[in-house]
Amino acid sequence: MQTSGTASSLLRLLWSRKESTIDDDLLRQIFEERARHDMALAASGIHSEVEHEILPILETEKVFGRDHDKEVLLSELLDKKMEQTQLSVILIVGISGIGKTTLARLVYEEEVVEKHFEVRAWVKLARQEIRLQQIAKEILKSVTGISCPLDDLDDLDEMVRDNLQSHRCLIVFDEIHSMAEGCWLHMNQKWFNFVGMGSKVLVTGRSVVGKIVGQKPIELRRLSEHAGWSLCRDLAFDSSEDVENSLTSPLAGNLAALCQGIPLLLKLVGSLMRYEKGLHDMLCSTVLSDDKTMPSGVASIVVLLSIWALPQHLRECFSYCAIFPQGYAFNKEKIIKMWMAVGLVKPSPGNNDLEDIGAAYFNQLICRSFFMDITHNEYGDIVEFQIPGLIHDIAKDVARIICKKKLGVLGSISEDADQSLLEFQYLKSLDLSCSRIQNLSDDICALKELRLKKLPKRICNLAYLQQLNLLLCESLSSLPSQIGLLMSLNSMPLFVLGDDDNCARLGELKWLNQLRGRLEIRNLENASGIKEAEDAELDQKNLRYLGLSWGRSADGCSQVLEHLRPNEQLKVLQLTGYMGTKFPTWIQCMSSLTKISINDCGCKELASLGQLQFLVELQLKGMMNIMYIGPEFYGYGSADIFRSLEQLGLYDMPRLSSWSLLKGSGGSVFRSLKTLTIEGCPQLEGLPSLPSLANLIIWNSNSRILRYLTSFRSIDSLLIKEMEFPWFHMKYVRRLSSLKKLILFNLENFTHLPIIEELRALEHLGVLNCSNTRSIVLSGSPSLRRLQIIECEKLDYFMLGRIHTAAVELVLEDCPLMSQLYSEKWSVLPSLRKLIIKRCPGLQISNVQFTMLEELEYLFIAECQDLERQLEMEPSVISHVSCVILGNHKLEQAATSRNVVRSSSPPSSARLLTVFL
Repeated sequence: MQTSGTASSLLRLLWSRKESTIDDDLLRQIFEERARHDMALAASGIHSEVEHEILPILETEKVFGRDHDKEVLLSELLDKKMEQTQLSVILIVGISGIGKTTLARLVYEEEVVEKHFEVRAWVKLARQEIRLQQIAKEILKSVTGISCPLDDLDDLDEMVRDNLQSHRCLIVFDEIHSMAEGCWLHMNQKWFNFVGMGSKVLVTGRSVVGKIVGQKPIELRRLSEHAGWSLCRDLAFDSSEDVENSLTSPLAGNLAALCQGIPLLLKLVGSLMRYEKGLHDMLCSTVLSDDKTMPSGVASIVVLLSIWALPQHLRECFSYCAIFPQGYAFNKEKIIKMWMAVGLVKPSPGNNDLEDIGAAYFNQLICRSFFMDITHNEYGDIVEFQIPGLIHDIAKDVARIICKKKLGVLGSISEDADQSLLEFQYLKSLDLSCSRIQNLSDDICALKELRLKKLPKRICNLAYLQQLNLLLCESLSSLPSQIGLLMSLNSMPLFVLGDDDNCARLGELKWLNQLRGRLEIRNLENASGIKEAEDAELDQKNLRYLGLSWGRSADGCSQVLEHLRPNEQLKVLQLTGYMGTKFPTWIQCMSSLTKISINDCGCKELASLGQLQFLVELQLKGMMNIMYIGPEFYGYGSADIFRSLEQLGLYDMPRLSSWSLLKGSGGSVFRSLKTLTIEGCPQLEGLPSLPSLANLIIWNSNSRILRYLTSFRSIDSLLIKEMEFPWFHMKYVRRLSSLKKLILFNLENFTHLPIIEELRALEHLGVLNCSNTRSIVLSGSPSLRRLQIIECEKLDYFMLGRIHTAAVELVLEDCPLMSQLYSEKWSVLPSLRKLIIKRCPGLQISNVQFTMLEELEYLFIAECQDLERQLEMEPSVISHVSCVILGNHKLEQAATSRNVVRSSSPPSSARLLTVFL
């Protein structure tokens, strides 16, 4: 790109102003001039050579000059002296762009930190969202990986408390600039009062935040000149040879030194060196000609130059993002669709795939250091990102000017659709999910965020529509006919066929060849035959996820499926309700598949899937006619069968009776398999050898499977649920020398748990809902940390023999016949930190026994009247316990060194079970 004329003028203008801020009038002048310059370039036919180039993502998260800071932070997080303190607060402070988030993330992801803390959560909020509900939701999402839909603060308080209580926790509040006193006080009282000893809260911000009081803050200093140039050089050049051969590196070194050691500015300068050589040469020359003194607004100048230097298409896309509040977590896929919806993504010569072009824009902005704090999914793909605060502070003002004439509709509407919405005749993005509207008027075709049963026929008139999101419209019975007229559509996750002439036909997909990403086709029983399936042209669509489902059996479904072959780049395939006798031939050729889910299908033989080298997850459910798993399942060719498969599930297959491997295959089959689930397979009597298996779940199936456990030497987690399991079958379990977690759930004929001292690696043991279990004997399990005995109605003998030095948690619930814990001495639990007893009315524990639990930190007793009354009378026996909750009774004594809490609504057993399982 030609930058010489306007770039030099801009530099002189900015350099002559020594202020730290730049007013709107000057910004308007700068970017209006840049727009005229862009128009002149376009008129002359000059374009950037890399305008639509898909650049590789550079490694922008290398850290320079922070070794000492990292050591200091690690020492504070892992300080053994603080393990006797329930909660410590650590502050990282520093100016914007100095690297607070980078340092915190670097340490947060250290393996030693992961092992030290039982629960970790990372919370980063947009500035406008510092609300308790939002903080609670972010903690829950970080801990569980699931977004919480609740909004009631009391419910959220309980869920956060349940996930944090008694665990050594690390909670990171990243870039928190302000917090109300009541907010921090609430978190302390409702959440952090229940955490385990040695927990930490790590806060990053530009200064000490409100009422958050911690130790002496870790104040991040500016990088040294050497570290700064190393960071700058790493982004600017591909190798040391490039640096040596670059005529500009001495100038650039001086510039890096004068960036005041701020890592983010150094990254921007490095990006300018790499992508805008003419501009960075001018910048270096300007620095050297002005007595090496930068204006006070160095950050504004570097950020403005970086934005100014962007090609027009990137500048507009970035400015669109800058409209969002600081700290906003962007979803990559959604922001690209937003760019497309407002016309910011343009087709290029030879490439009309707007989503690919949008992805290229995104990659270029990452390479230029505008997007950071990136998170990835399990496949390594970028999912979320943020704009750094220092850049956003300046970019938001630029965005107001650049985006003044761009329209973006953000948010949702009420259930009462207003006629004025008809004015959106050029609508490009329509999200019809997540609301309660059941029918959309034929006069209203431009609404966002509706849940519908039926769409109006006039929706087919929205010729400019590019995105139609129907994914959560579970009640939608069909799409209207002529939906194929929406030829601009590139995203329509759900396509529903109807059974009459007023409904969409499968063949209409022929006209929607811009569709990409996800597509789910429902009601395929309404497809008329082979011709319609061929017309759909699924192989011409750039799909990553394809779901095909039948609502009922249909003649000719095998031929229809055979001619619905998708493109070979497909990653995920789901078949539901297919009643054909055999699978399509193309399924074994989809070499890019990573996940397959086959549900409620009538085939008598499994498809040959063993040669799919990238398949990671396979779920087979409701395959009523499958009787055996044999050679046809593995395919023929390479000896390395199912080489990448990590998860395999067999569900509700009532006729499956045998499962064998290929003869002579040895360890070349399922070499990566980690998790196997067998549920609802009552006739399956054997399993093949699976040497790498780590997690096994057997549920409502034939207990003879257990005889094959001895071949699973590497297994470390076993769940046995709802099946015949007499106590003597434990002889098979006892041979699993590496087993770490054992859950026995709802086993009616499991009468007692014998001594299992052979399981020396066992860490977690749960006996749950075993209504006929009468006795449990544990004898010296050296690694046992967590023990849960829940809903064992007939249990009357529980023996703790020898010493359990590692045990830290004991949960006893709904065992009405249990009267005492048999043991020679309660010193067999010297490390117990958490004790929960609920609805065990006959259980007796003496005061002496309580005092012997010297390491106990958390005690919860509910609906055990005798025990509660006993502790109310003699509270001194638990004076050493950090947190005590006694059902509905408040312990009447001072609580200076610990927390005594009255609980009117103790955590539910269901939640405890969920967390444990």
